Amino acid sequence: MDGKIVHAVQPNLSLGEIGNTTFLLPPDDVLREFEKVINPIFEKKRSNTLQIRTLEKLRDTLLPKLMSGEVQVTI
Repeated sequence: MDGKIVHAVQPNLSLGEIGNTTFLLPPDDVLREFEKVINPIFEKKRSNTLQIRTLEKLRDTLLPKLMSGEVQVTI
């Protein structure tokens, strides 16, 4: 592939070269096993992203109130 790179502003492979390239795919059973392993990881990532957004909104709401004294925290 390195020898077929088209140099422009940013070096890349031409669409023709990509279209003429063959790719090896693993058998379906291997793909299914991979999916079983990887799907829970992506679900956890999505869940973490939602939690981060919720916490960011909470921070953005509470921080100004804490700094102005509108809300106080007792220890």
